[in-house]
Amino acid sequence: MSGPSSGALASGAAAQLTARGWQPSKFALRGGRWLSAPGEVNVASRLFADRAVTNYVAAIRDFAHGALADLGCGNAPLAGVYAPYVESMLWVDWPGSLHQKVALDVSQDLNQPLAIESASLDTVLLTDVLEHIARPDDLIAELRRILRPGGRAIIGVPFLYWLHEEPHDHHRYTIHKLRDFAAAHGFAVLREQVNGGGLDVVRDLLTKLAYAERFPLPAWLVHHATGALFAPLGPVSRRAHNAMPMGYTVVWGVD
Repeated sequence: MSGPSSGALASGAAAQLTARGWQPSKFALRGGRWLSAPGEVNVASRLFADRAVTNYVAAIRDFAHGALADLGCGNAPLAGVYAPYVESMLWVDWPGSLHQKVALDVSQDLNQPLAIESASLDTVLLTDVLEHIARPDDLIAELRRILRPGGRAIIGVPFLYWLHEEPHDHHRYTIHKLRDFAAAHGFAVLREQVNGGGLDVVRDLLTKLAYAERFPLPAWLVHHATGALFAPLGPVSRRAHNAMPMGYTVVWGVD
């Protein structure tokens, strides 16, 4: 997919987002890369977010196009990434969030049929959302319904990750279940990526334990110290990614 680089926003995309009142939130450009924003993401979730956003940016760059819907968008933290690649953006989430800052285009519970016209979209973004859906097959069937031929679904899910947004945290999916979802609903699997794994999982867990005050050390110190300690072991960690993934990014296509 042709488009701009993943660096600074082009002026047209920036103007479009400004007109909608969008500001960077969970992710921000730092040194030319999209990374978690320290003021928005607590230290216990920063490593996971950094590993995930790297793959989200790559998938958006390579597959996002046309009319896009960001489902479960929150404050649309990836809008700064996808705005240069798409023609229109639809922000969809349930109403009444305490942290909602952007104006939603569609306010609804994603556990219900989507109030979106069939075959009206070219790209659907569903990142860090599917684990919160009580009946995932129903939502995936809706993705298939609203996508046009040639459409793309970009999906990110956690795997080895703590409970969050309880009680609305229902599932963890292996890559095998994600493939099963795709086959059952008529999607072709176009890309599969692991969002970190191996020693990333260990480092993430240790930081979370410190954050939850189970360790006598501050979480920020554990986060940085384990980063320095594990850095030389990167090749070992990468070999364990598939067996111990933090999460996945997958791209599905509609023929």
